[in-house]
Amino acid sequence: MRDDSIHIIGMGSAGLFLALALRDCGRTVHVYDQQNAAARKFLVAGEGGLNLTHSEPAVEFLARYTPSEFLRAAFTKFDNQYFMDWLRQHEILLFTGSSARVFPEAGIKPARVLSQLLSYLEVPSVQVHYRHQWQGIDEAGHLLFKNQQGFIHVPSSTTVFALGGASWPVTGSKGDWLHFFSERGIQVAPFQASNCRFICPMSSTSLDALAGKPLKNIGLQMGDEKRIGEIVFNSQGIEGSGCYAFSPLIRTQLKESGEAFLLLDLKPHNTADELLTQLNKTPQVGSWTEKVRTALRLDTTAMRLLKELCSKETYLDGPALMQRLKALPLPIRGLGPLEEAISTVGGIVLEEVDENFELRQLPGTYVLGEMLDYDAPTGGYLLQSCFSMAMHLAEHLRS
Repeated sequence: MRDDSIHIIGMGSAGLFLALALRDCGRTVHVYDQQNAAARKFLVAGEGGLNLTHSEPAVEFLARYTPSEFLRAAFTKFDNQYFMDWLRQHEILLFTGSSARVFPEAGIKPARVLSQLLSYLEVPSVQVHYRHQWQGIDEAGHLLFKNQQGFIHVPSSTTVFALGGASWPVTGSKGDWLHFFSERGIQVAPFQASNCRFICPMSSTSLDALAGKPLKNIGLQMGDEKRIGEIVFNSQGIEGSGCYAFSPLIRTQLKESGEAFLLLDLKPHNTADELLTQLNKTPQVGSWTEKVRTALRLDTTAMRLLKELCSKETYLDGPALMQRLKALPLPIRGLGPLEEAISTVGGIVLEEVDENFELRQLPGTYVLGEMLDYDAPTGGYLLQSCFSMAMHLAEHLRS
């Protein structure tokens, strides 16, 4: 007799959302995770505030993904507004911050959000199996797991993999599943860091002095992509939401030439001419540096960066300095460690799955979330994509 159960391997965000969407589908849902608890990365990501999604218009939202077309059908039907409504229906109260990011209501911890979602899986139709490490497929085509008692073989006609990427291995997200699919002729891409630390070739003296210091409300640009945001310096370079959005472009430039340049506008709300006028009408009392700092209201971090990245001739020339201040090229020579990245790209290439995220070469086998080779910036976009994909696949499996 054919087993009509659905088997979900991995109980991170994508696996959790799929299990919730299938709880009343009329089929038994088995969820397996190698950890002793669900969604470990979900909890770690929430330590600074659990950013669930973003409230910007759907068209702009979808454009944040690289590439975005593969997600269009899923997101169009199950977009950020749908996700917010769904969360409220699951008794998770929300608020939208000044940055338009969406969070649980103040005082609601990530663990409470997760506990609330897990409570909806306490039904006979959903069986959760913790401490079950997926080992591959046995000779009979059954799923092979290792648990505390040994090895178990599970027949499955519908399998969904939601094993995550390769960032934050402490949560169980190691990306060590890549070889399994590659050995079966499924095209995969090596994992790369995204939303990560970027290594900048500046003097150690400057990096030490800048470490931990932010630059807020600055303009950032690469090519035609422009944003207003914030970066934070560390002992090797920069990090922060302002530069994370440029991850795809930075990786491309690094691959092509070994170096990338992020243009910083330290005064994005003023033109170079306006800044020069302000500088010229400010009397110099003390040093040139003090005059520039006072006239333009630049903090110590901005002034140190200007000195680091400008030649002496440019720094001492008012018009040239104003032009450079509006387009200060910050060099980037590399990416931070993969295991420290907020997320990764790489994994199964998108051409290997169809519109329902089913592997073309393995009928009845689906792949969700960060296992797929796409990029999502911080701000709730990765979590939203996991939700949209899960809802879309659940609708397909119900049909």
